[in-house]
Amino acid sequence: MHVDLQNCQQQYATNSSHTCMFLNPWHLQGFANGYCKCRHQCTAGLCYDSEFKHLDQSGARANWCSRVTGVPRIAYHFFSCTNTAAVNAGAALFVSVLHHRFSVPNLAQSSQLRLLKLDACEAKLDDIAWDSFKHLDLRELGTSLSPFFNSLEHLTKLHLLCKQLEQMPYVRSLISLQQLTIECEALIHLPSDIGSLSKLTILVLTDCFKLRQLPDSIRWLCSLQVLILCYCNSLLYLSESISELSLKSLSLSGCSSLAWLPNSIGQLSSLQKLSLSHSSSLTLLPDGIGQLSNLEELDLSNCSSLALLPDSIGQLTSLKKLDLRYCSSLASLPDSIGQLTSLEKLELLYCRSLTLLPDSITALDNLKKLSLQACSSLTSLPDDMGQLSSLEELMIECDSIVSLPDSISQLRSLTQLVLQGCNLLALLPDGIGQLSSLQDLCLLECHALTILPDSISSLSSLQELTVDRCDSLASLPDGVSQLSSLVLCVSDGSSLTLSNSCSQLTSLKKLTLSTYSSLSLLPDNLDQLSSLEELSLEGWPSLKLLPDSIGQLSSLKKLSLHSCTSLTLLPDSIGQLSSLQELNLLHCISLNSLPDNVGKSVTILTEGDLWSLQVCFRLCIRKV
Repeated sequence: MHVDLQNCQQQYATNSSHTCMFLNPWHLQGFANGYCKCRHQCTAGLCYDSEFKHLDQSGARANWCSRVTGVPRIAYHFFSCTNTAAVNAGAALFVSVLHHRFSVPNLAQSSQLRLLKLDACEAKLDDIAWDSFKHLDLRELGTSLSPFFNSLEHLTKLHLLCKQLEQMPYVRSLISLQQLTIECEALIHLPSDIGSLSKLTILVLTDCFKLRQLPDSIRWLCSLQVLILCYCNSLLYLSESISELSLKSLSLSGCSSLAWLPNSIGQLSSLQKLSLSHSSSLTLLPDGIGQLSNLEELDLSNCSSLALLPDSIGQLTSLKKLDLRYCSSLASLPDSIGQLTSLEKLELLYCRSLTLLPDSITALDNLKKLSLQACSSLTSLPDDMGQLSSLEELMIECDSIVSLPDSISQLRSLTQLVLQGCNLLALLPDGIGQLSSLQDLCLLECHALTILPDSISSLSSLQELTVDRCDSLASLPDGVSQLSSLVLCVSDGSSLTLSNSCSQLTSLKKLTLSTYSSLSLLPDNLDQLSSLEELSLEGWPSLKLLPDSIGQLSSLKKLSLHSCTSLTLLPDSIGQLSSLQELNLLHCISLNSLPDNVGKSVTILTEGDLWSLQVCFRLCIRKV
């Protein structure tokens, strides 16, 4: 049997996630010429123990193809292909043998192959023309690496994933190697001659849990630009010799035993990115870090033992991004932080020990994003916050803050303001209406907030207002008619209602309503939302009925009722929604039927359960 995939592109062009299925592939021998749009998925389980013998230029892979005898001059992935007699000369080859009992195909004529992947192979590898490969991906080999390493003088990229490998062979023969990636849990030492790899530009060591130090010879890697030591949990320190490299990027993420850095790290004058995230034993940074004059990104996230930053950090005049998320021991920031004149993004999420921000922070003229979320000990913000003239995004989640500084009204570049969990915040400053660029105002769980200032009607750029579980807020302010998007989330005990605002929201295009209360009905005057295009009522467990007026939303294109588990019936007026394109009924487990007059062009999203299949079947019949 032969399968022609030429029409597959047309059949599934609108559904990129579709997986082609062959119900009985046991006698499949080959693909006809053609292009299969979903070829990256259609071969899973395609010909397990089948009679698949030949692949042409269709671009497919062969998985579990025990009778494959040849491949064309393109890249294929042979997964446990046990009887491959010969491999034609091609640009690339992947040979992946999952089980130890399988053997490697005959690669004696592989002189033109450029890429080889071997996975869990125990077979003899002596016959492979190793000197032809430029890329090698070796995983869990059951054989020694040493015999063929001397033949890899043309290799430019090597990836080793061998969990049991404790010691690498000498690498001095890899004279063309440019990228080396090692994932070896048992590896204790790197080869002492690694410094001889004069063309190496990228060195990645990931999950080398037993590696305790780098060899001094690393200083001779004159071309090295990227050094990544990710989750090398036993790494205790970096040698002073690292300062002799010309690195542009250095990552020590997840090196949980690393307690200090050499002061000489400041001599990495070309360094642009430094990541120390999840270095949980790191208690301080060396003063020399201030000498990194070209550093643009400094990631200290999840350095849970870091208690302070050195004053020299203010000398990082090229720094654009400073990430201090989850630095739970950090109690303060140095005054010198105001000297970071290039800083654009400052992340202070979950800095629970941070009690105040230095006034100098207001001198950050280029700061565009400031995140102060879950800073539970922070009680106030600097009075001159308004001087942050470039600030575009401000996120505040500080349950001890009582008020916002009046100067916040001067943030004329601010486009997004998020206030979350500010439980003591009762009022917003009247001047908030002067935020002429504000597009998104998000108020989340501000339980003490009782009223929004009338000046909010002056926010000419405001497009989206989110009010989520602000239980003391009784109503929306007058003059919000310019809103194009509104998100309301109401909880038990809240007096906030939508009915008295519908008449004002004539420009509203997107409305999201969800509730944590026992509220079971929507307002009857929904029809006044004349411009509404998207209505989302997701996750409303108590909603039982929709008002008939919903059928008058002539512009509505999308209606989502996802997880409205108590909804039993849809009004017949749904059929009047002439513009409706999508109706989401996922997890509407109590819904028994659909109105017969739902438009044929509507895409209905349902679950793959019996009820949904029955509904979809009825809809398909009706649409035909």
